Amino acid sequence: MQNLRILSSKCCLMANRVSTSLPNFDSVFRKSIFVDTGYAFKLPLPVVTGAPFSIFSILSFYPGITKPIICQSAPRAAEDDDKPDLSAFPESSRGLFVFLCWSLFIGVWISALVAPVFMVVCIVKGWWDGLLTFMLVWLAGGLLGFPHFPRFAEVVTSGIESWFTKFKIHHEHTSKTSTDKPTIYCYHPHGLFSIGAGLLAANLVRRGEKVSLVTSGQMRWFNPILKLLLDMAGIDIVGASPSEVRAAMAKGDRSLILVIGGYEEAVMTKDGEENIFINSRLGFVKYAMRYNYTLTPVYAFGENDLYECWDIAKGFRNLLASWKIPIVFFRGDSWFPLFPIKTDEGMKIVVGEPVHVTAAHTREPTPDQLAHSHQEYVSQLVQLYDRNNENTNRKLMIH
Repeated sequence: MQNLRILSSKCCLMANRVSTSLPNFDSVFRKSIFVDTGYAFKLPLPVVTGAPFSIFSILSFYPGITKPIICQSAPRAAEDDDKPDLSAFPESSRGLFVFLCWSLFIGVWISALVAPVFMVVCIVKGWWDGLLTFMLVWLAGGLLGFPHFPRFAEVVTSGIESWFTKFKIHHEHTSKTSTDKPTIYCYHPHGLFSIGAGLLAANLVRRGEKVSLVTSGQMRWFNPILKLLLDMAGIDIVGASPSEVRAAMAKGDRSLILVIGGYEEAVMTKDGEENIFINSRLGFVKYAMRYNYTLTPVYAFGENDLYECWDIAKGFRNLLASWKIPIVFFRGDSWFPLFPIKTDEGMKIVVGEPVHVTAAHTREPTPDQLAHSHQEYVSQLVQLYDRNNENTNRKLMIH
């Protein structure tokens, strides 16, 4: 880690020396070495090259963070993952650290929404330098692999988890062994941003599991920064298209984290309610039977309460969601509307026992097999919810 910090400094210095030593640099190499944003200012190569290393160095070597956050080299046992203790962190900087971690998380989401619009604007306006830069970043981040830095994930997830008043990941099953089947961690509910799904993925990696996070095609292919961050956290990323999911499951070397409800469940999100969209979701059961995976129900209590959502044009939004166009109206924290609301209950993610579905002896399970396994999974999910629900007035609504 010390060598990495030295590397980041040398990277910035080297880029700066190159840019200042080249003759006629400003006139000859400006367009190729500087990143033209299209808004009357340019980002120099030292910033572009050194910024990722510098951000990682700041997060990894921030004073006081080494005591409360310990990155273990050996896989952790099946103990619960509680809210991290940042008491050794300088109190004056604790809030800023948590704010920066959440800004990184929200920024990644926004970039996925902005990227396609940015590409269209570049083409319409003729900002070819900006488009070329984006394509280079997209190729590097989306297609190349980056090394796993366990400490990076430890630090960032600790900052995100510390935002909540309470936070806990509870595993009802024992540690996963090398002889166990791979499983699909079926995450419910979607909420607005599926915040708990990413935190669950980091938790499973710390426990020694190999996992892939299944996300929308837009997040997978239009968000190279997300791919880079997940690589550094040791989490593989898979697009949600059937072909990509089948290819990942055919390998059989990683478990998957899949938000079952998708966009349809996202537009159902309502604070104070627990709605899941699963009755017509049969594909994940079919794939589990086909590729001999188990199904592990996961429920995140508090996910739906992180933002205040409004039921505006609900029927129309449901129709758009069926076309993979989710539209939601919400607000979060009073000061930072994109940040989640700090509720008294916080967030509790419960991971249940794996459900062993009948393996299909052919490529396609029979309708009876599929219906039976789907019903069995839903039954186990409801039992998981009832066992861990602390608010008896809030019933699970299945759609």
